[in-house]
Amino acid sequence: MPLDLVLKLIRELIGEALLASEFIVVWHSGEPLTLPPGYYAAMIEAIIDMCEKNAPGVAVSFDFQTNATLIDNAWCDFFRKVRLGY
Repeated sequence: MPLDLVLKLIRELIGEALLASEFIVVWHSGEPLTLPPGYYAAMIEAIIDMCEKNAPGVAVSFDFQTNATLIDNAWCDFFRKVRLGY
């Protein structure tokens, strides 16, 4: 999904006051790790930035549902840097 579409969706959720105090973004369709870590780094940065500016009381976290077969050192480095869910 392109970044502009993701941000449009989040903007609408914020505008309609549909976000709870916690907003969890879950990537799980197919195998999300087929896209490079840079795709998710850009998404996460933009989503956090939008929420901090427009919904400051909302805690944002991210989850990946994966079979883990594509996890390599680049993915491990990426996972160490981002706010993942629990």
